[in-house]
Amino acid sequence: MLRVGRPGGIDAEVESGVAIVLEFAPSFWDQPGLEGPSEESVARSCDVCGKGPVFGNQISHAHNVSSRVWYPNIQKVRVMVGKAVRRKRVCTRCLRSGAVVKAAS
Repeated sequence: MLRVGRPGGIDAEVESGVAIVLEFAPSFWDQPGLEGPSEESVARSCDVCGKGPVFGNQISHAHNVSSRVWYPNIQKVRVMVGKAVRRKRVCTRCLRSGAVVKAAS
């Protein structure tokens, strides 16, 4: 069975040359006035440079391999955006390099 995705929430399952069209109900975020979680608002990523978690393997001396994650050092900082003050998640490299201007406290 081959499942084929189509835009607009319509999927088709193709089995031995016969297409079966499945239509799904609109999602919660399709309602007017609601915004879904955006690609840019990932919790453990920098709002300035986009640095996020990096995945890899932890390897012991006996070469036992298990997966692990390295997270960037993200800080919540009050930042000047234009003339407004906004709270953003910024990595320490962006803070140190001057990529953002901290608001006066």
